[in-house]
Order: sequence, then structure tokens, then C-alpha cells
Amino acid sequence: MAMAGADTALKLSDATEPVSRSPDSDGKDLDPKSDPTLSELVKSYPFAWRGNLVLVLKKTGFPARLHLVGGESSVAEYLLKSRGKDEGKDEPCVLKITQRLQLVPSGFDEVNERLTKAGSNGHCILLALPGPTDEGDNSMQLRPLRSLVSYLSQKQAAGIVTLSSSDIGDGGSENGGGVNKEEVIGVLHAFPPCEFSQARLMKAIPNLSLEPSKEDHIVILLVKGNV
Repeated sequence: MAMAGADTALKLSDATEPVSRSPDSDGKDLDPKSDPTLSELVKSYPFAWRGNLVLVLKKTGFPARLHLVGGESSVAEYLLKSRGKDEGKDEPCVLKITQRLQLVPSGFDEVNERLTKAGSNGHCILLALPGPTDEGDNSMQLRPLRSLVSYLSQKQAAGIVTLSSSDIGDGGSENGGGVNKEEVIGVLHAFPPCEFSQARLMKAIPNLSLEPSKEDHIVILLVKGNV
């Protein structure tokens, strides 16, 4: 992992394809007299997860709602499905941040290399916006997403979630079983607002400004495979 340093300009290795938006909300609700907010712009993008989703750092959870804005939707469907989900019962998707990736050129190179190896069908880009803090698990303290955004911004780092086959409960194979239950099947990168994350969003969402939105948000790059 790259060590601490300042955020700098970078070269993007590929352009993430934007996803199809709902034709019923293609900018119709936007105020033509003002710049649309990030929350307004993503209304026409599908949810990547419709249940409760919580990003976890140490023993604190940060509820979020996820929109799929670019890349391959099947990657999110495969990597975010809950382990041991009971029929008829919604369980939260809990994503535990266990590492940090510094926002420096070597860190960006590492992410770009993963995206290149995964290919266009092996990754997607998600936008995390604040979720309700009054719902969820009594086993952890819940705080607003802005607290996680602030923490990552202060650390000048992205949060890393390593996803193993045991997390999704199908033995780590899309066909089921036959592999080590701890096999790494994906990596989630959670970026605070920065030049790198904004460049990714701009490729997926039209009408974004060069400057990252001041709204609390996290850009997630989800990569399939142990890359």
C-alpha cells in the first residue's frame, strides 16, 4: 500500500462506461436556473443495493445508499449479496474497512492496475450517499456518512474492503462451491472527494463540475477478482 502524501494529478487507465439511466427522470426534475446537486443528478441511476448498507470502520457503522453509475452491474450484484440471507428477511450488507490506500500517485497506479486487469466487465463505479442512521444493527454504533468522509479526507486515504468468498455464502464461485471459503473474490475502494474520484464520476455522470461536490459522498470502485 502507498504511504502518506498529497493528492496529485493522475492518469486514468480506462474510462468506466456509464450505466443506462431511467428515461422518466432524465433531468426533468432539475432546476434550470441552478446547478443540479449530486443527489439530484443520481436520482436517475439505479440503486446498487436496495436494503440497508453499512460501511464499517473499527466498531462504528456509517449507513449509506448506493447508486450504480458506471461499469458492469453484475459485479455489484455478485459481490454485494449477503451471506446467509434468510428468505423473506432483509439483512444489512456490512462492508468492513480493514486497510487504507494513500491518495498518492503510487496508490492511484495500484488502483488503475487492478481496473486494467479486471477489464471492462470486471468492475463498476458506485456513488455512496448518506443513509438513515436510525435503522440497523444494535451491535454497532451508527454515525452519519459525513464522519467517514471527514476521516478519510483527513487521512488523505481511501478505505479498502477485501471481499472473500465467505462473505457472499456461495463458496466463492459463481457456480457454487469447490474453492477455499476464504478466497479473495473482490476489492472495494472507498474514496473521499478528491481529484481521482471526481475524474471517475465525471466520466459516468454528465454535468458534473471539475470540483468535487460539497455534499457528503464516497466514490466506490468495486473490482471483481483477486487482482
